[in-house]
Amino acid sequence: MLEWSIPHVAWFSLAWFVVGVLVGVMVPRLWSMRKAGKGRRPRGPRRSGGSRPKRRSSSSVEIYVGNLAYSVSNRDVAKAFGRYGEVLDVRIIRNKANGKSKGYGFVEMADQRGADEAVSEMNGAEIKGRRIVANEAKSNARDRD
Repeated sequence: MLEWSIPHVAWFSLAWFVVGVLVGVMVPRLWSMRKAGKGRRPRGPRRSGGSRPKRRSSSSVEIYVGNLAYSVSNRDVAKAFGRYGEVLDVRIIRNKANGKSKGYGFVEMADQRGADEAVSEMNGAEIKGRRIVANEAKSNARDRD
């Protein structure tokens, strides 16, 4: 018959404690990664909504738009900026996990003159009850190469 001594019980208890800690740490992380969609293979380029841009040219200008209301749509922003020139694309940045707006986005305009006018007029203007911030977007590190 197998006789259990104090050291055997201690090692057995320690082993189960370690298993419990690992499960307690890893399961929530794996679950949150699954809910956030990480680990899945992307099916193609994701756009934040709206139609494809009309055209892309080297003279187009990107404008950063901040302090947007969370309920603002791409169409609302395009309509507001469309008064100052041709809007090629509007991208409202969204949270990957839940799809809600982060409160900022980018507007691509066809020419520099219209973009400058839009920035000067729209910086401080209201869209859906919020005063927005509009600046010419800074380039990414990728663009500098």
